[in-house]
Amino acid sequence: MYARGAQLIKLKHHFSNMIRQYRKSHREKSDGNELSLAEKANKLPKRYHAFSTPIVATPDTLNLEESTTAIFRLMSVAELAHAINTDIIGNDPRSSSYHALKKHAHLHMPEHVQENNSNLILSFARDATSAANYAGINVLPNFYALVRTNLPPVFTVPADHAMLDQSVFDSYHQYYRAKEMHTCHENGTKYTPPVNASILSRSQQEVDMVINTPNGTCDFRPMANEMILNINFICGGFRSYTFVSDPAPIAHLPMRRDWAIEVLCPVDERNYSKMLASSRDKTLIPPYSRPLTVDDAVAIFPELIRIFPASYNNQHSHVHILKYVPEDYPVGSPRVVQFLIKEHSLFREQHSCVTEIQHDYMDRNLSPRVHKE
Repeated sequence: MYARGAQLIKLKHHFSNMIRQYRKSHREKSDGNELSLAEKANKLPKRYHAFSTPIVATPDTLNLEESTTAIFRLMSVAELAHAINTDIIGNDPRSSSYHALKKHAHLHMPEHVQENNSNLILSFARDATSAANYAGINVLPNFYALVRTNLPPVFTVPADHAMLDQSVFDSYHQYYRAKEMHTCHENGTKYTPPVNASILSRSQQEVDMVINTPNGTCDFRPMANEMILNINFICGGFRSYTFVSDPAPIAHLPMRRDWAIEVLCPVDERNYSKMLASSRDKTLIPPYSRPLTVDDAVAIFPELIRIFPASYNNQHSHVHILKYVPEDYPVGSPRVVQFLIKEHSLFREQHSCVTEIQHDYMDRNLSPRVHKE
C-alpha cells in the first residue's frame, strides 16, 4: 500500500508541475509565412489566450514505443486530473455527471461506433498517432493528454464485431441513414450519406474498455495506478496538433496486472451464434470453444482481481488475454470461472511469475458476481 501511495503522490506532483509550467510558458513565433498555432491563438479573443503554445517535438523523442499490450487514449486535462485524483479510469455511468447523462447505457457496437453515445464504453486506440489525431478536431486550441496505458481488465474490439457479423452493422446503417434523412428533411438541411459503422470500426482501430453492464451489475473500471504508463501533452486546434516536449513526458511505473478479459457484445442470440461460427471459421478460437461475453466477465472479473491482483511483485511483462472457454460451459457459470483461473495459473507458471497465489479455487463453490455498492 505504501509503494502504491508513493507512486500516486509522485504522479500527482509531476502532473501539477506540468500544468503550472504550461500556464507560464511563452508563445513562440513562426519564421515562415504560414501562421503558427501560437500566432493563430493570438488572433483569438482574449478569453482564449490562456492556451499556451507548446514546444514542437518529433514523435520519436516521446517514448511512444509500440507494444501489443499498450494502447492509447487522448484525454482532456480534466479527465486526466480526475483519473489521477480518484485513482480510477473512467466515469461511473450511474453518476449524475454531464458526461454520464448525455450518453446511454448500452453495449450496441454499431451504435457506439456511429454515434459515440454509450457511457459504458471508453475508447482507446491501438497506436499513438490514431489517438493524437483527435486533438486537431476542434477549431479552438486546447491542451490534451496523450496517455499510454496497459490493457483494461475487460475490453472489446469493435472491428472484430464487424468482421464476425457484418449483418448487424448493415441493419443499423439502414436505420441510421433513414434517421439522418428524416432529421435533415425536418431541419431543411442538406443530407450527407453516413459511412457504414463497419467501415468506421476498421479505420479507427479502437480497443474499447468496458466500464459496466447495461444493468449496472459489475463495475469493471481499473485503478489508474495499474493502467497509466506515460503521459505526453498535446496542443491541438485549427485542424492540427503538435506535441509538447518541455517539460519531459511523465513516466509512471504502474502496478502490473498480467491478465485481461476480451469479450464480445452480441446484440441478440442470433448475432452471437453468427459471431461464434465466424470465430471458429477464422480460427480466432479453438474448435469446440466459445467466445467470452460481458455476462461471463461479470462472473470472472471479481475472482481474478481477488486471486491475481495487480502488484509490483509480478516479475514478467506478459499479459494473458482470456477470450474463450469450452463451448459446453454455461455463460457466467462457476465452471467458466474455475477454467479461466486454472488457465491463468498455468500461464503464470510458464512465465515464472513469483507472486504467491493461494490455489483454493478447486475446492470453493464460486458464485456469480454480486454488485458491490
